[in-house]
Amino acid sequence: MINTLFMLLTTVFCTMLSIFSININGGYINKVFMNIPLTLIKDSVISYEQNEKIYSYFDKDNLELTVKDYLNNSLKKVLNGYKISFFYYIYDKETNNYYFDLSDKVKNVQIHFRYKLINQFDIDKYLTFEVKDFGE
Repeated sequence: MINTLFMLLTTVFCTMLSIFSININGGYINKVFMNIPLTLIKDSVISYEQNEKIYSYFDKDNLELTVKDYLNNSLKKVLNGYKISFFYYIYDKETNNYYFDLSDKVKNVQIHFRYKLINQFDIDKYLTFEVKDFGE
């Protein structure tokens, strides 16, 4: 009887400890991604002046490198692997459609972050950023 009770209490304790650990790690991972410092994004914006107007766009290589470095440094102790992708797009207001932006001067980006904490615990998160021109 004592062995059965001990096994039951041990199982309950281990299960609660696992759930607590998943909640803590999942919350931390979510917080790191959802609170990417805006300075990382702003540092990847290039601006230039033309005809007394200031135009801006994302430097794709710099943006991807800085975001990946930030995530690697912030999550290396908590997470073994994750997937990240960058979707550069153009939004057409008239048709209400999104199109891939294959140009070098992209103004809109959606960052997609996916990780698997345990076998059945997948998280998909998205962040969207837009660059506006001054003087339009």
